[in-house]
Amino acid sequence: MYALTTGKKTPRLFLAALALLGAFLFAPPVANAQDVNFADIRARLETIRAVFDYVESGISTTSRRAELQRLRNAIEPLRDELQQRISDLEPRLAEIENRVKAMGPAPAADKPEEPGIASERKKQTQLQSEIDSLIKQARVLVLRGDQIASRIDELRRARLADRLFERTTSLLDPKLWLGVIEAIPTEAKLIAKTASDWFAVVKGLPGFTQSIAIALAASAAAIFGIFFSQGWIRRRLSSVAAAQDGDKPLPRLRRAKAAVRDAILGAAALPLAGYAVIEIFSSFDFIVGDGHAALLGILAAATLYAVGRALADALLRPADAPRRIFAISDEAAARLYSFTTYTLLIAAVGASLNVIHRSLGAPRILVAATSVLMAGLIAANIIYALMKTRGDSMSAKGEVAPNWLRLVLWIASIVILGAAIMGYVWLASFLTSRLIHAAIVIAAAYTLLTLINAYFGEGMHASSERGRALASTLGIRSSSLDLAAVLLAGAARVFIVVVALFLVLGNWGTSLTDLITSFDRASFGIELGKLRISLYDIFSAVVILVIGILLSRVLQRWLNDAVLPRTRLDTSLKNSIATIAGYAGVIAAISFALARLGLNLENIALVAGALSVGIGFGLQAIVSNFVSGLILLTERPVKVGDLINVKGQDGYIRRISVRSTEVETFDRATLIIPNTELVTGAVTNWTHHNTLSRIKIPVSVPATVHVDRVRDILLKIANDHPHVVKQPEPKVMLLNIDGDNLGFELRCLIDNVTVATQTKSDLNFEILRAFRKARIRKAEAQPVSPDDREDEVPDSNAPKLASNRLPDDAESKR
Repeated sequence: MYALTTGKKTPRLFLAALALLGAFLFAPPVANAQDVNFADIRARLETIRAVFDYVESGISTTSRRAELQRLRNAIEPLRDELQQRISDLEPRLAEIENRVKAMGPAPAADKPEEPGIASERKKQTQLQSEIDSLIKQARVLVLRGDQIASRIDELRRARLADRLFERTTSLLDPKLWLGVIEAIPTEAKLIAKTASDWFAVVKGLPGFTQSIAIALAASAAAIFGIFFSQGWIRRRLSSVAAAQDGDKPLPRLRRAKAAVRDAILGAAALPLAGYAVIEIFSSFDFIVGDGHAALLGILAAATLYAVGRALADALLRPADAPRRIFAISDEAAARLYSFTTYTLLIAAVGASLNVIHRSLGAPRILVAATSVLMAGLIAANIIYALMKTRGDSMSAKGEVAPNWLRLVLWIASIVILGAAIMGYVWLASFLTSRLIHAAIVIAAAYTLLTLINAYFGEGMHASSERGRALASTLGIRSSSLDLAAVLLAGAARVFIVVVALFLVLGNWGTSLTDLITSFDRASFGIELGKLRISLYDIFSAVVILVIGILLSRVLQRWLNDAVLPRTRLDTSLKNSIATIAGYAGVIAAISFALARLGLNLENIALVAGALSVGIGFGLQAIVSNFVSGLILLTERPVKVGDLINVKGQDGYIRRISVRSTEVETFDRATLIIPNTELVTGAVTNWTHHNTLSRIKIPVSVPATVHVDRVRDILLKIANDHPHVVKQPEPKVMLLNIDGDNLGFELRCLIDNVTVATQTKSDLNFEILRAFRKARIRKAEAQPVSPDDREDEVPDSNAPKLASNRLPDDAESKR
């Protein structure tokens, strides 16, 4: 009465017949259709059709998901073969059609045709009809295979939904453990019977005693050799590293290399030894029946433990602080390592026990009890670890563990523990196994990412010895090497992340799709005409939007911080590229989110048409500013870093966003200007093409002073100043003769408009000192109204000036 659920088993005859058919049907197809008899192809298609009929009839009698998966695996090669057949026949059909077309249309019935051409036309027409018929049959079978696969997937999703959300017995229910106590003797009898049957089979083998001795000796030698080699390599590498580095912390690249190396060494020994022992005993026929599959299942659980523990040791290094990846204390590293080891050990033991239960055919209550106990212990251990490590320093800055990671672990452990207590045994076991697998994959990906970041950031840096040698070997500049290293590191990181996601989601396999579908079936939907939007669709669209925006921000930050600074592009163009990339990412995220809701481009166009009136009136300013922002980023009439004057305000452009532009004034205030003002209004850009500008310094002296002497002093002072441009040369103009006073004006170009006021001040100081030294008294200030349009012949070699008017105190930003 303590049994949980039972299902109808597929008849063994069905599976045996399917296996025989598979052995016959999965022979490699002939590659070239031209060399194959069409009758053979037609017979092959008929055989595939018979298999599809057989699988279709067997689907209704199958209740277990594993058997459904076997059926799916049985038809998958046939679907690929059909596609290959079509691909082989289509070129042949096209070739025949071209031949028939080259012969031209057939003549009328009353007009005879040359016998050779008539015979060839008849032959090619028959071939065309035959191949076209075969292609159509193959396409029909492909469609049927797709339908069968979809039906199997739907059944598997239904089975998984029924199993995951099947409420059985709670972890705290005494009936569960009473049932376990009653089932243990039954399993013990099964173990004894299995051992007796195994011994009876292997004892009858010829030379049993000698064979078992040889197998044991070979297994012992394999185990010793593998673990001895692992220990020798590890000690050798550790001694070399200790001799080179001592107890000082290693550089990041050395630590990353050591982590990857030790993770591989630590993870390889136990699986290799276990597999060697299994193969040795199999070679002597000591593993009979389903024992080989059961041992491989136990080996998989041991491999999970070995790989997880090796990664934890490589990342945390509880006894080797100089080589530790994480900048945490020894106490925190030891505590995290122990929690990780306990969790992996519980998972491995639980998985091994379930393999034994299933291989023996033990009561299902033992499988359920083992699964729920494993899930509950792992969830409790995670919760205990989170509580004990909440104050541990996880970085050199004294920051605790990442909040998002702790939050995810809290949610996962509470859901698993709650499912186990509420009686959802299979859901708790499912989530636990996937969580552990995902954690191992993420840890491995993090280790590789650390190595990639360290190698490209430190090993290939232009300032390093390896970087200089590589740049010299390739014949490129150091800046180009830095840029190439950043791009290669980005590509490698994307590859590692994609592979990790594939492994994490691939482990869920169709289980992920099944679980999503079960939630979708359980959620309420919203009907909008022919469009149905479920709660899951809304949730997934929000998740896609959030992840897409985050990824666009990551891309924009990577371009800003890593890629663009290593290029020779000017600052404004770098900002434009990064900003447009961010906009493109956000637009892509919105598009994917809308597509997840079922809103395709046609529906979006309808919505946009309905909103056109509102956009034309209420959103006109926002849309105008958005378009103006794109114009500023593409045409770049003003750029980040430019000194501009708009609406009487001078300042530097600090940021160009989608709606407005931020200008920092000389008073350190931020001026927010709508982008439309910069596109449609008049804007003075002092640094649009260059930073050159002209300054004018009026000088008034008595009429008794020798004019040539004044001109020479002013020109010398101007030519001696470092910011005054020497070509075109400075000029001294006599602009006014007013009784006893002479009005001169020194005009010169300076190389940077931002130092205009400071340069004028320097020149005035020097003029005053020179006049006093030459005993030249400056006249009283008189109004001077020179004509700025004086007949000056412009220098054809002079660069184009930014403007003749200077912003006040432009150099105050220096």
